[in-house]
Amino acid sequence: MKKRSLFWKIAGRVFLAAVALVAIGLLVIAEENVRAKWLWERYKRQAEARGERFDLAAFASPAVPDEQNFYKTPLLKAVITNTNAAAAVQKRLERFDPWGGENWPRLGKWATGVSVDQKAWAEHLGSDPLQALKAIDPELEEISQASRRPFAQFPISLEMRYLRLYLSLRQATQIFLLRATARMDQGQSSLALEDVKTLFGISKAASEPPSLMSLMMEVGMVCADLQPVWEGLAAHRWDESQLVEIQQMLAQRDFLDAGLRGMKGERAFAIAACTTQLSGYWRLARNVLYQNTLALSRCYEEQFFPFLDPASRVISPQALPPVMPSIDENAPIWSNPFWRHPYTCLFELAIPVMNNGFKKIAYAQTAVDEARIGCALERYRLAYGEYPEKLEALVPRYLDLLPWDIITGQPLHYKRTADGLFCLYSVGWNVTDDHGEVTEGCDLAQGDWAWRYPARP
Repeated sequence: MKKRSLFWKIAGRVFLAAVALVAIGLLVIAEENVRAKWLWERYKRQAEARGERFDLAAFASPAVPDEQNFYKTPLLKAVITNTNAAAAVQKRLERFDPWGGENWPRLGKWATGVSVDQKAWAEHLGSDPLQALKAIDPELEEISQASRRPFAQFPISLEMRYLRLYLSLRQATQIFLLRATARMDQGQSSLALEDVKTLFGISKAASEPPSLMSLMMEVGMVCADLQPVWEGLAAHRWDESQLVEIQQMLAQRDFLDAGLRGMKGERAFAIAACTTQLSGYWRLARNVLYQNTLALSRCYEEQFFPFLDPASRVISPQALPPVMPSIDENAPIWSNPFWRHPYTCLFELAIPVMNNGFKKIAYAQTAVDEARIGCALERYRLAYGEYPEKLEALVPRYLDLLPWDIITGQPLHYKRTADGLFCLYSVGWNVTDDHGEVTEGCDLAQGDWAWRYPARP
């Protein structure tokens, strides 16, 4: 009996100790929830006093008439609201989408000096590309007209449908690129310029709503949009007035300003996601989400936003936040970032994604700047019969100001070549002068970022 009584005494004490520990744990969690919420709300008030905005509504554009909105053209409106309509449009366009088949012809790559192979496309389509594309003239004409509209307002509440729409826009971009280069190849530079305008209109519309996803889509589209510009310059197909018009379009693309806006929109999306979780199953650990929201917001404001300074126009890879290692699923659970830093796990996991985004933003701005200079150089060649010895000769007649290397803040490298052409380049992400050499696969982390034309025979 005494042993049994002793057992129950010990069991009772263990139970009371367990209850006490649970109670203490709940009190600690409650205290941390209150403290974390207070820290976040204090930071938010102070940041809003500095002009920062955290709610998604702040990034929604004022309502515009449907007839002025790119996304309200009948075709695109149907794609947004109807899954079947989206599938039908994609199926109609996929015959001309170079990503539709593994062995299909590609659309060239200006960065490595490769033009669109019009002969390969003619063989694939069974006829001249311009003739084959007449089968989808209604869709192309509607998208072309829509791209001239002054606004592109996409409902933020439907952001997931944006992915569905992007598939159609990406297909349309590839098709207009094919048609522009085909027209250029056949000497129809005026019509090719109309397609270039459409391409830039589509990529501009892709930047809405502001977020990292839409920013990366715009960046990818613009880099592709330069293909017909590059081919026209390489073949000397653009005249003076067309070159001026292309320069004006390029001058309107500022990826540092757009990048800053996209990052702020991305932060708002991240905070909205955390807020949604706070009202759900995270009730016992709200402090984790509050602290992560706080750390993520500070990371954006203190590290990411200053990195995209439109005034300095420099994106220095050396100034990037350190890249955090990815989570190793085979490593002990306590060795992974979340368990080491539960209050900053989102901040840590966001850094590699953002670093890659900065690299693409820097490349896109460099490509646009080099294309602008390329147009100015072609205008100089039309006037004087050859390219200038130095880029300074372009100012002020052909350029108001020479863009500099966005990586270093120093002048872009420029040299004339023995065959009468030139090589214009940035030192690229590795901040090393590779004398204008570009890696075979155009790896953005290696080699230079160059604008040059195929060598003449």
